[in-house]
Amino acid sequence: MEEKFDFDEFIAEVDAEEHSKKLIEEFKTHWNEVASDNPELAHAKEQVFAGWAIQKIAGLQLSILHLEQKLRNVENVIKTLL
Repeated sequence: MEEKFDFDEFIAEVDAEEHSKKLIEEFKTHWNEVASDNPELAHAKEQVFAGWAIQKIAGLQLSILHLEQKLRNVENVIKTLL
């Protein structure tokens, strides 16, 4: 019998609030390093955050593109087996 993937169960296990807290702490650490190394940027926290967020988004996009390629590879293997 084929085992079905339970998407709802998977989503229930993902703790978005906990992950958000980790990201906030990560940015705080990043901000403290930037402000310490560049005191002239003390007034630019929003700009530093925007740059940091853009880097995070770019990383997500790259991860998605990588997963897409892997899925296409799996699809191609399946097609050759059928």
